[in-house]
Amino acid sequence: MYAMERYRSIVERVRGKGRASVNDLADHLDVAPETIRRDLSYLEKQGLVQRVHGGAIPVWLEPTVDLKNSIQQAEKLRIAKAVISLLPENGTVILDSGTTTAQIVPLIPNDAHLRIITNSPDHAVSLMEKENVEIILAGGRVRKGTRACVDQWAIDTFEGLVADVAIVATNGISLARGLTTPEPAEGAVKSAMIKAAKKVLVVADHTKFTQDHFVKFGEIKDINLVITDDAVDQGAIAQIETTGIKVVRA
Repeated sequence: MYAMERYRSIVERVRGKGRASVNDLADHLDVAPETIRRDLSYLEKQGLVQRVHGGAIPVWLEPTVDLKNSIQQAEKLRIAKAVISLLPENGTVILDSGTTTAQIVPLIPNDAHLRIITNSPDHAVSLMEKENVEIILAGGRVRKGTRACVDQWAIDTFEGLVADVAIVATNGISLARGLTTPEPAEGAVKSAMIKAAKKVLVVADHTKFTQDHFVKFGEIKDINLVITDDAVDQGAIAQIETTGIKVVRA
């Protein structure tokens, strides 16, 4: 098993159980306890787990892009495929930064005539391959952790615009707290995206449900549709749907 695969399994097990011991993780992954201790030290530095005596508990801080790319890959791809069917054939789309939204880019049909506005330099570069897509990149400071453009320059890009649809990623979604993310600068840009769109689609794999982070950037009522994967808890879906918002499981 590669290191990234172990990291993903450890994070999923710690989050799923609420805590996990070194011995439990070692038995689960069939590796030495010393390997798990090294892995937990790495994951703690990435902000994904918190070391405690004998094991780890989850924390809900912001992981790096590279590590997020290794987690819930299949689920994110299914979500992206569901999003594609909801895009206009012609129109303006706001595409948030993130590893789930990154899965959408290569799936966009080559004959789609779209104007795509994004705060992700990575997305913008990938979109260059789409002949009929006009690309607008929001400027601003690029955060190294998420590789997203933030601050007032990025916010100004979206103010005054009217987009057909915004595809927004979130670190947390709950009925009580709405849409949340760990970083204020990221939250401010996401909020501007929501305000600029006629229709808002939120993409969130099952691990994001009932999670609350430091910064609230939107209410559940601000969105039109949530697209997640089929591993999401039915109770979490039921809570969101009490507001009249539809949740699609891909």
